[in-house]
Amino acid sequence: MRYLLAAIAVAGITVFNPSFAETYPTRPVTVVAPVPAGGTGDTIARLIAAKLGERMHQSFIVDNRPGANTTIGAAYVGKAKADGYTLLVTGAPTFTINPLIYPNPRYSAESFDYLGIVAAMPMVMVTYAGSPLKNVGDVIAAARKAPGNVPYGSFGNGSMPHVIAESFAARTGTSLLHVPFQGSAPSLTSLMGKQTTLAIDSVVAAAPFIQSGALVPIAVASRSRSPLLPQVPTFIEQGLPDFVFDNWVGIVAPKGLPADVAARLGSELKAMVHDAEVEKKLGAMGFSVTWQDGAAFQRRASAEMAQNAPVVEKMKLRQ
Repeated sequence: MRYLLAAIAVAGITVFNPSFAETYPTRPVTVVAPVPAGGTGDTIARLIAAKLGERMHQSFIVDNRPGANTTIGAAYVGKAKADGYTLLVTGAPTFTINPLIYPNPRYSAESFDYLGIVAAMPMVMVTYAGSPLKNVGDVIAAARKAPGNVPYGSFGNGSMPHVIAESFAARTGTSLLHVPFQGSAPSLTSLMGKQTTLAIDSVVAAAPFIQSGALVPIAVASRSRSPLLPQVPTFIEQGLPDFVFDNWVGIVAPKGLPADVAARLGSELKAMVHDAEVEKKLGAMGFSVTWQDGAAFQRRASAEMAQNAPVVEKMKLRQ
C-alpha cells in the first residue's frame, strides 16, 4: 500500500507539474534596451516586446538602460537571473566591438545565451554633393594620392563607422583621416558642409539626404543591395570581397537559461519575423527582416569580433 501511494504521488507530480516552458511566462518579462528612449534601437525593442507579448499572452516591458555605448544595459542583463524574465535587445557593436574597446565592460561573450538575430541594416559610405569621388575606386585613388588627408566622419572613437572606415583602409592599403563626432547628425551635417569628405552611417540615416541630392552614396557594406537604396552597389560589387558590416539586431538572455525556455523564446522570435506587421515596420526603419538562430547568432558575433580585433589593436582604440 505504501508503494502504491508513492507511485500515485509521483504520477500526480508528473500530471500536474508541466514543463517550465509550457507555463512560461507566468509574470511580466523585462526587455532591456541599452539605448535612450525614442531612438531606432528603442523602437525596435518595443516592437519586439509587443509582438512577443501578443504571441505569449504576457506583458513584455521595455526597460531603457542607456550609457557607455550599450555596455551598461548589457552588463545588467549579463548579471541578471537566468530564468527567462530578463532579455536584451541590442545591435552588433554590443558583441563585436565593445568587448574589444572597453577594458572592463562587465560582460563578455560568455555572459549570455543567444536566442536569435531578427533584423539587419547595412551601413553606407557617402560623400557630399558635387564631390569628385563617385565610387570605391575613386576613394582608394584619393587616399593613395593624399595618405592620411582624406577626412571622414564617424559617431566617435570606437563607433561602428570608425571601425568600418579603418577596416576599409586596412583592406585597401590606404590611410584616412578620422574626424569623430557625437553622433550621426553632426557627422552628416559636417559632410554636407564639405568640412569632411566622407562619412559612414546607416542607410536609414543617410537615405533622405541621398534622395534629396545633398549626399552622394559610394557603396553599401552588405552582401546585397539595400531595399532603401537599390541603386547603390555594394563594396563587394566594387571589388572588396566579403566587406560586410551589417548593424544587426539580436536578442540574448543571461547565461544558463533553462533549455526549454530558450527553445520557446527562439521559436516565438522565429515566428515573429514572419509577421507582416513586423516586416513592414522594420522595413520602414531601413531594416531587412532576417532570422538566425541562437547558434548561428553566437558564431556570427564571434566571427565579427575576430574580424574587428586587428583594426581595434592597430588603431589603439582600447580605452
